[in-house]
Amino acid sequence: MRQNEIKITDLIEKENIKGDPSFGYWNDSDKESTKAFNVEIGFKKLESSTHLTDVHKQLNLCIDSSSISEDQQTILSLGSGTCWLESWWLKNKQPSHLTAVDFSKHRIHKLAPLTLKHYGHNYPVELIRGDFLNLGLEKNSFDIILLSQAFHHSQSPIELLEEINRMAKNGAKILIIGEHYFNLFDHLKQAIKHFIKLAINYKNYRKDRSFFPKYSDLFPPHLEQGDKHYSKAEYMEMFEKAGKYHIEHIINKKEKIQAYVLTIQKP
Repeated sequence: MRQNEIKITDLIEKENIKGDPSFGYWNDSDKESTKAFNVEIGFKKLESSTHLTDVHKQLNLCIDSSSISEDQQTILSLGSGTCWLESWWLKNKQPSHLTAVDFSKHRIHKLAPLTLKHYGHNYPVELIRGDFLNLGLEKNSFDIILLSQAFHHSQSPIELLEEINRMAKNGAKILIIGEHYFNLFDHLKQAIKHFIKLAINYKNYRKDRSFFPKYSDLFPPHLEQGDKHYSKAEYMEMFEKAGKYHIEHIINKKEKIQAYVLTIQKP
């Protein structure tokens, strides 16, 4: 591919991904038209978003704390959306190639090319509309793999990590950023709600719950958007099942987001 070339590949033949109830939400361009990512009406809302700025700061913190160099590296971004973060991150960098994957049609086909061109990417890019687990990308081909606000959307997180391990080189960095973080106050507030609902049996609340709440009782999933919430112990258990890593955990308490930097250690 040429230096500034953008190649677009669509691997989704039908407007559905089996088992993912959020597919319709993320492919509804009308529903997303008011979001900051809608750069067809300009970049002001995107660039003034406090939350997105916080995610970008967390990525930079991960890069700095792990001494990661992007130059001449092959980079894979899963759940890339419109590539706003990749555009900000890699501006004035020299990666050898960026592959960005999302299952939102309008983000990959329309918004991502606009965003990359606006911020002046100077590296070849392949945009793929596809399912993380069925990409057919080559084994041992990526130095850096980014999941920004994406890991908690996966329907099969351990299977996803195993597929990432297959595609990543030995020593590759997996950057899992923008994950939900709940502080002590959040836990106490949700615990109080749990015990009240249990006491009055709100909407038959007792049926599937015990006295001591599970993490999913305190912080239930958002089914429409595909958001799931995990405790630190649950993240660590998934990482342990999927492979062998050196793990760094980074928390931005003020912004209420957390990150994990995994360094792959293959046999």
